[in-house]
Amino acid sequence: MNPVKKFVRSHALVYDRVRSLKRTFLGETNESFVVLDDFSRARNRQVNFIQIGANDGLRNDPLRPLIVRDDWQGVLVEPLPTVFPLLKKNYRYLNRPGLVFANAAVTVDGTDHLSFWSYKEAFLAAQNLEDRLSYLRKASFDREHVLSFLPHGSTPEECIAEVVVPCLSLEAILADQLPRGPLHLLAIDAEGYESTLIPGIDFSVITPDAVFFESEHLGDEEDKVFGHLRTFGYRIEQVGYDSLAIR
Repeated sequence: MNPVKKFVRSHALVYDRVRSLKRTFLGETNESFVVLDDFSRARNRQVNFIQIGANDGLRNDPLRPLIVRDDWQGVLVEPLPTVFPLLKKNYRYLNRPGLVFANAAVTVDGTDHLSFWSYKEAFLAAQNLEDRLSYLRKASFDREHVLSFLPHGSTPEECIAEVVVPCLSLEAILADQLPRGPLHLLAIDAEGYESTLIPGIDFSVITPDAVFFESEHLGDEEDKVFGHLRTFGYRIEQVGYDSLAIR
């Protein structure tokens, strides 16, 4: 990797300043940012959120620019114990009590612990930093999803690891961890688990204004997920590889 890019991505403050300058002078072409920017401005930039699958909070994160710029408040949930410290580190310089971090998975069936599939330390150690974090972003409750990203010639026995993670319910997060209410935005990047998680949410109890989620992996489950959201009055907008359900 270019040494300048490597330096920028290793320093969260510099990373945020560079991205802000690029948007100012070059304009913004990222669809996710444009849609979420409109959402933030429509609420006077006072957005309360829960982000499921926050990963390291820096790379390929559609919420980060708005969290940084508009002082969004909410809960960032990341199940992988190897990634969670990076998530906290990448937001540390902001020193904002309105950001809460939870090292857990979110489930809708009352499960206390769940098997999460990721990559073995030996496999990750052989990768450069960016590739290592890219693989970690693919961790999922769906073992087949994780297997699909293995390099040619690699075997599951060499590369795949099962990690048992604690679980929280959305109701518990809302009641105990959300810094302020109401909940405006629920963001989900669960690498294939969206098709289980979203249809299991009672949106008459959990009532965000919008649900922003990765939809490229839904496949045959898309109708089920979209239909569930529409039942509760959401309309669906396609945003690149993601979708925004808003009401």
